[in-house]
Amino acid sequence: MRRMAGFGGVLTTMMACRPDSGLVVVKVQPDDTGTTAATTTLVDSGASPSTENTPPEVAVELEPTPAFTDDILQASVEAVDADGDPLTTAYGWSINGASVATTTDRLEGTAFGRGDQVEVTVEVSDGIHFTASSASVTIENSPPTAAGVDIQPSAPLAVEALVCSVSSGATDLDGDPIAYTAAWTVDGVAHTGTTATTAFSGDTVSAGDTTEGEVWTCFVTPSDGTDTGPVAEASVTIGDDGAVSILVLELCSRDRNISTKRFSAIPICLVT
Repeated sequence: MRRMAGFGGVLTTMMACRPDSGLVVVKVQPDDTGTTAATTTLVDSGASPSTENTPPEVAVELEPTPAFTDDILQASVEAVDADGDPLTTAYGWSINGASVATTTDRLEGTAFGRGDQVEVTVEVSDGIHFTASSASVTIENSPPTAAGVDIQPSAPLAVEALVCSVSSGATDLDGDPIAYTAAWTVDGVAHTGTTATTAFSGDTVSAGDTTEGEVWTCFVTPSDGTDTGPVAEASVTIGDDGAVSILVLELCSRDRNISTKRFSAIPICLVT
């Protein structure tokens, strides 16, 4: 406070302080009646309040789970900011630890294959701080698709063997080699007899095992060595083989030197 000479010896006083939000000026001066009056002025200094920024909170998930070759991986992000700040999101992907040049929220299935570990890292920023979160998934084996199956001959006779064949091969997204196995039923009951191999295990039934009128069904299972695919089937009905049995009946006697007139009953001999 400073005392100054003035009208009627009135005091004129000025005080100032600078809080975090600006400059406060208090001025005391006389009015026309000799009474002092105080005025207060808040001057914005341009400085920001000294409150601490809260970093955003982030959670990320990868979909689908499980994931297979040719799936599109999608990163789903949930982010909140306690201060209500606008947020920006950045994406980074890696396969088996090696970065890939994808910066969006999805990764095409052509980039990875069976057994690969794919990871996405998300960074969310509020302009002052950022928070990172990661999620990963291991690509599973893709089983083969079903094969196309038929039985040869398509209209078999009882004297013919049955061969189950693959008319259209199964496919495998991982490019694995495919092996086939066959199983048979006859009239809906599992065939427990022996089978032979023409192209793959169990694909052939011998002619001696079939009978006219029976319905034979072949079941073919594809495998990539890790998983089996859908089972395909085909059926045939065994037809009449057209064979004719000839019986020849011949009159005969117990003694061919004796006339048949001596017998009250005529014996008949069966000749085949």
